[in-house]
Amino acid sequence: FRTSFLNAAAVAFRMFIELGLNKLLATIIGPAGFALLGQFQNVMAMLTLLATGGINTGIVTQTAIHRDDVEQRTALWRTAWRLMLGMSSLTGALLWLFAPQVAQYVLQDVHYAWLFRVLAVSLVFIALQTLLLSVLNGLQEIPRYVAGNTLTSLTLGITVGSLTWFYGLPGALLGFGIYLALAGGIV
Repeated sequence: FRTSFLNAAAVAFRMFIELGLNKLLATIIGPAGFALLGQFQNVMAMLTLLATGGINTGIVTQTAIHRDDVEQRTALWRTAWRLMLGMSSLTGALLWLFAPQVAQYVLQDVHYAWLFRVLAVSLVFIALQTLLLSVLNGLQEIPRYVAGNTLTSLTLGITVGSLTWFYGLPGALLGFGIYLALAGGIV
């Protein structure tokens, strides 16, 4: 019951944040901005999957299985971090290199290459945030896991909201590109 309640509270908080953000985004960036933001978020989801090696579920499962075996858990986490560090570095390096082409293809504007270069640097920190939340979930540290998700939602709201307010569409895109990396430092 406690786990369900905490998760429900975290989901409700995230929905509240996203509802407020959507209202702000609709007002400031308009429908065309929403379309570009959707494109950017889709690419970001794909890059995040590549950067983390898609091993989140495996980390959660294996951490839960080896919950009482400190040696196995340590080896698992070390291996997961090395894999994520390697994948996020490789993905980031390729994104940095091809940022102008990606910006042109995704946002139809080569001037957004800077945004993809910022995202390229953020990928390592996004991988770290993903690993930390996966470990907390696997250890069944539900209050800390929910707190991490809540802090991520709060970081989303503050980062995207303030950058959108002050810089419009470029700020919104930047906010979505860095909020997970910032949350990794907080979690």
